Amino acid sequence: RPPTNKIDLRILPDAPFDLVDLGNASYDVDWMPTKAGPHTIDIAVEGVPISGSPYHCNVSAVATTTAPSTTSASTQSKSTASGSGLIASKIKLNDVAMFSIYPKNDDGSLMKCTTKDISVSISGPGNPDPQVFENDDGTFDVEYEPSQNGKYVISVSVKGTPVPGSPFTVELGGTGAPVTAKTATTQPTAAPPKTTAKAGTTKTPAVAAPPKAAVKTAPAPAKASGPSKSTASGGGLDSSKVKANSICFFTVTPKDNDGKELKVTEDQIVVTIDGPGNPKADVFDNKDGTFDVEYEPKENGKYVISVAVEGRPVIGSPFTVQVGGVAAAPAQPSVWAHTTVTGKGIDPKTMKAGDVGVFTISPKDHDNKPLKVTAKDIVVKISGGEIGPTEVFDNEDGTFDVEWEPKKAAKFSISVDILGTPVKGSPFAVDLGGGSTAAPASTPAKSSVASNTEASGPGIQSPKLGDINFFTIFPKEPIKKTQISVSISGPGSPKPEIFDNEDNSFDVEYEPTQPGEYIINVKIDGQDIKNSPIKVNIGGGGASGASASKQPGALSEAVGTGLKATGVKIGGDPALFTVYPKDDARKPLKITDKQLSVEISGAATIKPDIFDNNDGSWDVEWSPTKPGTYTIAVKVNGNNIKDSPFQLTIR
Repeated sequence: RPPTNKIDLRILPDAPFDLVDLGNASYDVDWMPTKAGPHTIDIAVEGVPISGSPYHCNVSAVATTTAPSTTSASTQSKSTASGSGLIASKIKLNDVAMFSIYPKNDDGSLMKCTTKDISVSISGPGNPDPQVFENDDGTFDVEYEPSQNGKYVISVSVKGTPVPGSPFTVELGGTGAPVTAKTATTQPTAAPPKTTAKAGTTKTPAVAAPPKAAVKTAPAPAKASGPSKSTASGGGLDSSKVKANSICFFTVTPKDNDGKELKVTEDQIVVTIDGPGNPKADVFDNKDGTFDVEYEPKENGKYVISVAVEGRPVIGSPFTVQVGGVAAAPAQPSVWAHTTVTGKGIDPKTMKAGDVGVFTISPKDHDNKPLKVTAKDIVVKISGGEIGPTEVFDNEDGTFDVEWEPKKAAKFSISVDILGTPVKGSPFAVDLGGGSTAAPASTPAKSSVASNTEASGPGIQSPKLGDINFFTIFPKEPIKKTQISVSISGPGSPKPEIFDNEDNSFDVEYEPTQPGEYIINVKIDGQDIKNSPIKVNIGGGGASGASASKQPGALSEAVGTGLKATGVKIGGDPALFTVYPKDDARKPLKITDKQLSVEISGAATIKPDIFDNNDGSWDVEWSPTKPGTYTIAVKVNGNNIKDSPFQLTIR
């Protein structure tokens, strides 16, 4: 029997406990959790974990007897968790399962969190270890790998509060057909040596590599975990049409990531309504791909309606509806009234041509409290004369710095928008001389956006006759769908449709019905983008576009900290990103080192090292030599991959 000082017991989050020797080769442990949520208990004897350790459990909050039961809905966490990793039918044994977490504040806005605020525990066969990854859009991806059939209980909390639906139960196998594993399931003890594409040398990890290949070869999660393209609309979301004690309704239209009809059931449409009486929402399947939602507000007041499809909020959710009384004024103008823009960069007394001007934006809400937004939510446009690149930097303290460089003396106009609404005082006039009236506010900015934007995809590289073809537009600066126009001339003049991917990229779909030459014009604010007009020859067999390479590769992707300014340091470890070659069907594409090219230019010309991971992906390492803006062009088969060229500014 080991003495108590040989037993190592740890409880996370920290909780007090007593370890009592019962004198019969067994021990009692009494412990008291101090907060609700998932807990992990590690037990080891002489440094060796006992069978089944670590253990996982979920501690429920203590219910109070004084609070009315009707308040539970309003105090429930607004955060959500969703994705294929929570759906048994979409999980394979020994494959990486993934779901996403969307932290939300009580008002439904995105909550600023770090991985330390996210708690995920999984109990079940083998107790798989979940990995939490922070995304650039404030959401989090969770990956885990189940190895056996059985029941898994997944507990998810944000800042100690369980998300709705947690703990989730995932039954693999059970009474139905057993869940089968992928054919190649054995994880090597060490990753195979990476071959340097250009030098022909190898680098072998000093220790066994983590199961990186399994994570990265999973179907591209980025787009799946992004904002939904599903929509909700109707009188039940319009304050002017909703009355107390009347049945109100609106319609939900589920859509997939390509903007096409998404087949779901009523159970996958979740509607919650917070407001007087927390009215219940009823969902009805219209059998035409849409769903009607009915509810009946009993009192006047403010109602917040959250709508999600398969756990992902629809565009615009949550919606605010004011019933009775004076309708709520639009929120944004009052919010931005407290936002300030200060600094020498908007002061003509301290600025002169050739200087780099800096000014600071301090977003505030209607209560004059810091407003949680990202750099992507802020759009700065400068017109009136020749300027260098305009860049927005997140100071990580709730403020944002903007840098701009006037090349010549002129009268400049600087407009600052947050989420599409001008801040107080915008546009700002900065007169640096020049004697002429500023040009129309948006002309130079529009030209710059268009000239730096490209379109790529199978609808350009390899369109097919009689099919719905699509390609993607990748602006280098934040724009709105309304700024884009697409026209197609050719046999039948097919009508293009534009879909906002909600990540500052836009998909365009069109359906050619006759063979021949088509000319695709893509414009932003009336200006042709970089590779417009695009000529496409479509024959009976679906010939490739005349202006594009016939080799696939444009839908390849690259991810990693080596493509983000925050992940690259001068004098630090080499920056790393990974390239995933894909064909025109978005499936893995097998290539050689000669088919992959990476060019890094800008503040300095850098020669990167390229390594074959021997799993279909390629690692790229590079080291900046001085501060400044770098451009990273990644091409597969001579085609720029998705989002290439990448730009980042290193300070």
